[in-house]
Amino acid sequence: MRAPPRRTLQLLYVVGVLLFLEGVSRGVFSIESLSTRILGNDESSFRIAWIHRGSLPGVAYTFDQYHPIRGWTLISSIRNASVFGDRILNTNSKGLRGTAEVSYERVTGVPRAEVYVDSFTFGEEVSDDETYSARLGEALPGTEILNMGEHGYGHDQMLLYLEEEGVRYHPDLVVLGFHPFDMERNILSFRDFAKPRFEVTGGQLVLTNTPVPTPEVVRAREPYRSKFWDLLTMLVARTRWATGREDAAMQLVTRAILRRFSALAAEKDFHLLLVYMPVWHELDPGPATPGEEFFLSYCAEAKVDCLDLRPSFLDREQAGDHFKTSGHWNRREHQAAADFLAPRVRALLAPRLGRE
Repeated sequence: MRAPPRRTLQLLYVVGVLLFLEGVSRGVFSIESLSTRILGNDESSFRIAWIHRGSLPGVAYTFDQYHPIRGWTLISSIRNASVFGDRILNTNSKGLRGTAEVSYERVTGVPRAEVYVDSFTFGEEVSDDETYSARLGEALPGTEILNMGEHGYGHDQMLLYLEEEGVRYHPDLVVLGFHPFDMERNILSFRDFAKPRFEVTGGQLVLTNTPVPTPEVVRAREPYRSKFWDLLTMLVARTRWATGREDAAMQLVTRAILRRFSALAAEKDFHLLLVYMPVWHELDPGPATPGEEFFLSYCAEAKVDCLDLRPSFLDREQAGDHFKTSGHWNRREHQAAADFLAPRVRALLAPRLGRE
């Protein structure tokens, strides 16, 4: 019997090595203590972490539901749900936080503002009436402040939310909160769950990963995904972050998304206010952080209306107040943000009242 051709032996060897590496990789990911140590800040890591959690039907939290365009959104008509320990969550019939129902149609003479960002606007770890959007509404009687916050969102999902739903409310003002970690989410197609992702092609935003796969599809695909490929993906992501390539890609797509916000504001005739909202170590005195520097640079080059809340937080601290430097804002930080925002929001809404 003739021996197999050399190329066949080489192919069998390569296949054997790949099968071995795949088996080792699957073994590593099956051990939670090892898997946790190697997971990073990339979409493969976020997907595997989601699978390991055995995620609830609510996608990430029990108050979530799948959304084909944005990945997830709040369930509508929640009543007095106990969340984050002893906090209370309600949503109206359109899935906005709180019990107040808001019509798409405007009430004559009542200015309307929408507030977008991630879990900090949504109010993770606080109750409905403790969010800064709720406090802002109390400080500005006679106005409507709509909390459009959704936990885990990047600027890409916020833009899609505004385009799909937010413009239907005909806002006078859109407040777009800015956290630096939201920029990282803009280059992911999986974070809290599978999500859409914009790519910049020929200077234009191109939407990918839509429709977003359902939780059932994600779970069904997982056994057939190569875990060795996932390890390689994690390694490449770490290398790209270390060499600055991922940071450059993140800034490129974030600038393009923010420009789309400005274009939409001009098209739909609302005022756009970008607001830098400091978190964690940014609530301690110190020089501008990379995220803050990007924000200020973009505002200068794009000539858009911006407000950096970090100096106000630091001034309040120097006056004797103290803020959390870990986790989400509590009621104190939310109240401070509302205090700092109220004068600017009042000034921006005042001239638009005369147009009705």
